[in-house]
Amino acid sequence: MRSRFRTGTVKPFAASLLAATLALTGCDNNSSSGSSTPPPTLATLAGTTMAGPFLSGTVCAYRIVDGAKGAQIGCDDIDPATSGYSINVENYTGDVLLEIGNNARYNDEADATDDLSGTLLADGALRSIVTVSGSGVISAAITPLTEAAIRAAGELSAAAAQAAAVEIRDALGIDDSIDLFNTSPEVTPVTPAQLVYREALRALSQIQFNDPAYADDLGALLDDLANDAVEFADEFVTELNIGLSDDCAVTDGLLTCVEPGTGTGGGDGGDGGDGGDGGDGGDGGGDPVDSSGICGNITCSVGVSPGAFAPALPASVPTVGRLAGTNPSASIASAWANAQSDMKANVFRSRAESTYANLTVYYYPDNLSLTPRYTSTEYNATKTAQTGFSASYTFGADATPLTADDEILSHAFYYGATYSNQATFNGPGLDGIWRTSDDTTLNYWRTLVGVTGTDGNGHRIIVPELTAGDDLAWFTGDDYPASSGYQFVSLNAAGYGVQSVSYNGKGPDNTWFTADDVVQLYVVMELDLNGNALKTVTYDGKGPDNTWFTADDRVVSVLAGVVTDLRLTHVASYEDGADNTWFTADDAVAGWTFNRYDANGRLTGVATYSAKGADATWLTADDTASAISYVYDAAGRVVQTGTHAAPGADGQWFTGDDTMNHYTLNWYDAVTGKAVMTGAAFTGAGADGTWFTADDVLSNSISVRNYNADGRETRNVTFAAGVGADGNAFTADDVTSYSINRYIDGVQAGGVNVTAPNRGADGIAFTSDDVAYYNNSTTVDGKLVKLVTFNGPGADAIWFNADDPVHSYTTYTYGANARQASTTTYGSAGADGTWETADDVVSAATVTTMNGDIGTTITTDADSMITAWASLVFSGGGLTEYGVYYSGAGTDAEWQTGDDVVSYTYRYDFDNTGRTLSVAYGTLGADLVPDTADDFTTWTRYNYADIDTYAGYITYYATGLDGAWFTADDVKNVQSIQYYPVSQLK
Repeated sequence: MRSRFRTGTVKPFAASLLAATLALTGCDNNSSSGSSTPPPTLATLAGTTMAGPFLSGTVCAYRIVDGAKGAQIGCDDIDPATSGYSINVENYTGDVLLEIGNNARYNDEADATDDLSGTLLADGALRSIVTVSGSGVISAAITPLTEAAIRAAGELSAAAAQAAAVEIRDALGIDDSIDLFNTSPEVTPVTPAQLVYREALRALSQIQFNDPAYADDLGALLDDLANDAVEFADEFVTELNIGLSDDCAVTDGLLTCVEPGTGTGGGDGGDGGDGGDGGDGGDGGGDPVDSSGICGNITCSVGVSPGAFAPALPASVPTVGRLAGTNPSASIASAWANAQSDMKANVFRSRAESTYANLTVYYYPDNLSLTPRYTSTEYNATKTAQTGFSASYTFGADATPLTADDEILSHAFYYGATYSNQATFNGPGLDGIWRTSDDTTLNYWRTLVGVTGTDGNGHRIIVPELTAGDDLAWFTGDDYPASSGYQFVSLNAAGYGVQSVSYNGKGPDNTWFTADDVVQLYVVMELDLNGNALKTVTYDGKGPDNTWFTADDRVVSVLAGVVTDLRLTHVASYEDGADNTWFTADDAVAGWTFNRYDANGRLTGVATYSAKGADATWLTADDTASAISYVYDAAGRVVQTGTHAAPGADGQWFTGDDTMNHYTLNWYDAVTGKAVMTGAAFTGAGADGTWFTADDVLSNSISVRNYNADGRETRNVTFAAGVGADGNAFTADDVTSYSINRYIDGVQAGGVNVTAPNRGADGIAFTSDDVAYYNNSTTVDGKLVKLVTFNGPGADAIWFNADDPVHSYTTYTYGANARQASTTTYGSAGADGTWETADDVVSAATVTTMNGDIGTTITTDADSMITAWASLVFSGGGLTEYGVYYSGAGTDAEWQTGDDVVSYTYRYDFDNTGRTLSVAYGTLGADLVPDTADDFTTWTRYNYADIDTYAGYITYYATGLDGAWFTADDVKNVQSIQYYPVSQLK
């Protein structure tokens, strides 16, 4: 089983608290409050339904009683804009079953013919299970993968379903950081985890759509997936790679993604955005977050008018004539041979920027059919940016990783100007040396996308899809292009293309890139000195003489350009006239294209006229025309693109009265340059009927992010489609949810996440009645002494300052050897209404009583009744802690008697600086004796390169021959090694 460890450590004084907290809270509730002990208040289940975005339907929550579906708790209609739901379960605790019902319909994204009516889902066909314990918003996704996990579990149990989900996830090769039950797929993913989930669901949808065995039968697919997920692995990977996002990669069968929009793909998308304890911030604290506007430190607004554009015909109409093409067939073979070296250089780039690699080692002790291996993801010298290189290695004969006999199993890298495409190899090629250009690929990874190269003799070959032949090595004699063929471009002395020939067949010799390749069409251009096309003629047939590149070749289009101030401003498209013969006196202009530029030479508008209407006059109201507009920011990035169908009553393009199809916006952060929002599409001019005004109608929900100067995300605001009650976009009533992350001394220290149900009574975001939880901690001599939980922004509606209301607070005391002696949580300020005074009301307390190195921890509620207890054993001066946690009083209903219910056992080992050296969990084994070999099923050891640097972990699967845990011969399962020198890898 793969796992991931975050680099924080667990201090000795917090160990017993952490153990109790894990048992009380079940699983992470996915809030951003940073609270380790959720405040004891009402709970809400919220999340995303996804089999494709849902257009309609209802989610209902049911109690699970003795493994069976019980009484209904509540329901909520699915939001068609976000595919989300939210159900208040009040103070209920226990496992909850979630079901989609009420004739739900979803958009099957694999089916291009699926219209707005969607695909009908049978009631109860998709389910999820979540454990409710504590308070706040608890995330629960409902997807085909959660349903498959429930079917595989065979029982309605959160624990059993979670275990089954892990097996399905690992069998399919989904990033191991993904929890299928509480990770949100989201309609518009904004985190790597959300994108991974969406891509996985897309692949499942494509399997169902493309495999006749599952046509119109999602249930049959999920039954087979639940019965044997391993059988789906290959088909799943194949479908993943068809339409895979540029932000994702499948490496060695493992799907990972990076932050959407960064386009690097290929590895760990980072931890970011999670909560966690408040750190050493004290009350308030954290880097300030600008709350001056709905969108924080950027301006959210509708589009701007691109500026009026009134095309005018040129002073004189350009003339045209036949341009003679030249048959390049004799040059093809030599050009291909020479261009391959340039192509190789463009694809097989240097690893010089790779300095470190993060390694994950898989020992597979429970599956002898799998070969132990380890994988690498390479980083630059700063340890922050992935370089796009990755690899998988076998242990070699000594069965030990990172030794001299290790061998590469496969490697992969990204190529191209933006590293948007990936090449993957599983063989060293004829030279027997890995990472050289003759390495061989796998059969289903044999295509390179967008390969181009020059031959040094005035030719460029462009291959949209180059496929490796039977030798599975690229740039060898048996390579061939896909059905799109290739283009052979002839260059002039200035390097501009003057002729392009498209080939779509390999000719009688049955060999690609030879003189008899089949011509599909060719284009000949006459250029000026700046590369502007003055004339362009396209030929698509051989003519009566059945020979290409002769005077009777069939003309399919003729274009003539007009250059003004060194730029191509007009393009005339010709027709061959009444005599149906080209280049005779009756040839006439059939259409015009008008280009507009700004002072920097950037194209700001293109207006295309394809017919001049009944009045037979160009540039009048009855012309058939359309236009595209572009708006740039100061950095030269396109921030607005509009498609215009007609110029409106004023006869000018790009003004508010245009008839438009839509326009889209992209926004960028002024400091970091990061994209803070992409793809906001407006499809309506609003009530005033005028485009580029405040009531323009947003057609899709979007998320807007803010960053601080260090490039860390500080805010994320989600806006619903439409314009809200006030009739304007990007105002407070359009905000459906938002999150704010805070940082203390540059380190993330939790944050808040306000979802739609928590916008308070006014239903408006960024107001004083918003509800979310966050923590502030106070430490003394490195020990946590107080943790305060806040649940709102206060009267000023600004989070993380002095007027934020306190929800509860917890105090901590310590005894000998810095061991935690007590925790006391106060849930009410008492009669005087003032927190931290004598009448504060205790809601829960945990007290540890020590007798030497033996301790008892008892947790009580507000009525001083025991709710849980633990038996502790310390040794090594407090550097080891062993405990048995009891969660029930047993059949005699008396706590601290022999029949108390054991929830789990745990063991922590620390060094004298407080770093966690190992963690083990299990149950009280068959011998019922604490801290013996049969208590544990797995344990993890953490490694450090030095006092400040985390270096990785190892998880152990079983005891070795000695039968004892925590000894040198324990059986390794998975290992993580951080920032290993690339120079020491093969």
